[in-house]
Parts: sequence; structure tokens; C-alpha cells
Amino acid sequence: MPDANVYLHYKNKIRDIDFAAEVDMPGSPVQVIVPPVVVDELDQLRRNSNHRRRAGLTLSVLSRELAEPDTSGRLREPVGSGNSPPPVGHPDDTIELLLDPPGHVRHDRADAEIIARALVVEIWLGRKIKLVTFDIGMALRARAEGLAVITLSTPPDEDPPPGKASSPRCGDRESTT
Repeated sequence: MPDANVYLHYKNKIRDIDFAAEVDMPGSPVQVIVPPVVVDELDQLRRNSNHRRRAGLTLSVLSRELAEPDTSGRLREPVGSGNSPPPVGHPDDTIELLLDPPGHVRHDRADAEIIARALVVEIWLGRKIKLVTFDIGMALRARAEGLAVITLSTPPDEDPPPGKASSPRCGDRESTT
């Protein structure tokens, strides 16, 4: 379950993210779960931020692949002919919208809402899932709740300009079980 920052700041666009490699399951098909709060964050950023383009692209893929409620969509484009680069990830990777139940009241903070929804998914599935984020604060809170977390490193294009003080980078990927 990636947070909105993964879709905005990861070096690759949504269809080109190898989620299985990031969660230490290379070559395995994965199911990416998207809580509505992530869609809402992307929708807001698409309208009024410098992340407008990436947010819009991600929402376009979600809209196309998740057109029918309660269904999974394809995360990967079908392999075409010609000179297209080899696809990343597994061809059976899917993406699914986790609908809010009727009467659901969201947490005040998006991070808290994502963590709460991830805990619900774990209960439904009866197994651990992995929350993927660039956000150290969210990672710490999620781990405190018992979630397995993959903390991605700050992408190179996010480094401050030369001469500016930099804060410590989000360490390497970490996973707890």
C-alpha cells in the first residue's frame, strides 16, 4: 500500500514502478492497494501544486484501470510490439481501490487514515501487507502500529540545490515484519 508521495516522487511513473522489487519480492506478482484518501490527495495536488503533472498521470491510470467499483485493474500496460522497452515488474501486477465503508469517518491526518486502512486490510487478508512511503514520520507511526514498512530513499532529483544545507536522507529501505 503506497502513500501518495510514492506516486509523486518515485523515479518512475506508476506503470513503471517495480513494486515487487521494492518490497523484496522480485519476480512475484503484487497487488497494489489504493485507499481513497490517496486518490483525494492526488486529486488536490493535481489542481494546485507543482506536482500537477505526475498526480494527473497517476489519476488517469487509476481512473482507467479502476473504472468499475470492487474490481482490480492492470498495473502494467500489455506488452506491445515494436521497439518498446522491456516491461518492469510482473505482468500480473494488479491495482485495487479500497473503498471506504458506508459511514466511515476519516482520521484528521492522511497518514493516520492510510495506516488505519492498512491495518484493516491486514485483518481482512489475515496476513501482513507492506506500506511503502518516502515519509519517515509516517513510517515511524506505521511501525508503532505493527505494520511492515518499506521506507524509500529520497530520490536524487529531490536533493537540495548545491550550497543549501541538507537534512539527512531517509535511510535505505527498511522492512519490519
